[in-house]
Amino acid sequence: MSHHRLTPSVHRQGNQLAEALSALRTTLELPGPFPEDALREAKEAVAGHELPELDLTHIEFVTIDPESSTDLDQALFIDRSGEGYKVFYAIADVPSFVAPGGALDAETRRRGQTFYTPDGRIPLHPEVISEEAGSLLAGQICAAFVWEFELDTAAAVSGVRVRRAAVRSRAKLSYAGCSPTSTPAPPNPCCSCSRKWESSAWSWNGSAAAPA
Repeated sequence: MSHHRLTPSVHRQGNQLAEALSALRTTLELPGPFPEDALREAKEAVAGHELPELDLTHIEFVTIDPESSTDLDQALFIDRSGEGYKVFYAIADVPSFVAPGGALDAETRRRGQTFYTPDGRIPLHPEVISEEAGSLLAGQICAAFVWEFELDTAAAVSGVRVRRAAVRSRAKLSYAGCSPTSTPAPPNPCCSCSRKWESSAWSWNGSAAAPA
């Protein structure tokens, strides 16, 4: 059978699937596009955003997410601390772009969360924030809440503090690029622990996006 005879059927099936997924969004009352006033506030917030005074950009954070992700809201760095370890965990300060009581605040409260559907993602915040200015993209300086955990030799937490600071991720790693192996692997240049652990069991196979 020739391919051109199959094409209309494939198109019909694709259209039917798209219509079914669209109907599902309606049935579940999922949010649609952002209102214009919320988008306008988001752009204004990005233009006037100020970074925290505390500068932690020297910490070599990395993010680990699906390879195609651009809404990067978590980053990690692990270092030696005496006989134990120190874990830095950063969460993007996306709320700092949202002025209380405004249109964007009302819309994000109405949405409540980011929705992941078979045909796409419905973000909590406009993309100019969630995928650009507020995302922990490699090489970009962002505002974040940074947890600092002190761990003893058994990896038990012996101390913790949290601060708001400016941070800069060094690389965007993927889940596929961070897989455990049974043999020693090349050290991760973004983690001082792995530079010191000659018997590291983690493989960093180059599946990372990092600034030049």
